[in-house]
Amino acid sequence: MKPLKKVAAVIGAAGIVAGGVLVATPAQAAGSVIDIGYTIVDGRYIKGSGSMTNNGDYTNVCVVIMGKKNSSGYSDYTMSCRTDRGSLSWSAPDVFAGNLEARACYEFYTRISAYKNGTRVANKNSNHVKVGTCG
Repeated sequence: MKPLKKVAAVIGAAGIVAGGVLVATPAQAAGSVIDIGYTIVDGRYIKGSGSMTNNGDYTNVCVVIMGKKNSSGYSDYTMSCRTDRGSLSWSAPDVFAGNLEARACYEFYTRISAYKNGTRVANKNSNHVKVGTCG
């Protein structure tokens, strides 16, 4: 099983994507970690958060609320990035669900991604939530 893990990490680090979904999550940098919170529906808002401990291994960390309408592909709805060192928790800007089309199904999740000089080095996704007329 170890050779498979090595191959998956190489594929993830190369940024190879299949159908808009990451094939593998690369290993996190030593000493620095990211973690994802939950995606929730709070009244008419979709909320998501993440956290990091950055010991200088990351140059940028972003929390993004990803969403899709019906069977379309996911895209980023809101994003908030940090370049700080140290430990930090923060949220992506809320998505206002009141503006969404009433007769459609929307699905959202939160993603946290860490970058080193523009290359994604770590990535985690949260749970998925649905809003609207979903079957």
